[in-house]
Amino acid sequence: MKTTFLLLSILTKLCFLSSEFKWLEWWPVRFTAQGVLKDCSIESGKAYVCGFDFEQSIPFTHYLPKDSDNNKTESNLKLKSRFYEWTKAHQMHDEIRTTGSGLFSHWDTYVLLSTPNNEPIETLGLIHFNSPLRLKYPIQIILSITLLLCIILLVKMHISPLLSGYRQIRSKLIRGAQKSF
Repeated sequence: MKTTFLLLSILTKLCFLSSEFKWLEWWPVRFTAQGVLKDCSIESGKAYVCGFDFEQSIPFTHYLPKDSDNNKTESNLKLKSRFYEWTKAHQMHDEIRTTGSGLFSHWDTYVLLSTPNNEPIETLGLIHFNSPLRLKYPIQIILSITLLLCIILLVKMHISPLLSGYRQIRSKLIRGAQKSF
């Protein structure tokens, strides 16, 4: 009994603490976000800002990796049009605005990009994107399922004897009641 509760408390603590450790993100990538860029407009200089039009929705358990102040190279977004494939990712926004030449950066829910020869973006046609998705909290999902299974096992271990005892008492009462008639 004490062992079961100790196991449950350890699993619960791991569920809450595991989000702090990056090394726990070992879950394999299984989903890919795909679609086209939409609502592209000139942001400033040679830069365009575009949103995403996903072919399907992203599962709630996953996220689309993007660059941020903490990790400027997390995004693994690939951009491709009929005429060009962007290869210069994770660029500084000021450099995209001034230099152009096919630089891009994926931040939050938008992409800041420039066209390869600094021509208008409309000449490239549709710009397709794809990016592998990652699980938000892989170890928490596994530990939560394990915790749930342990609770079910614990309940089954402690409720089953009670139910069998109840059945025995009930059958004795029924037999006793039948004998009295």
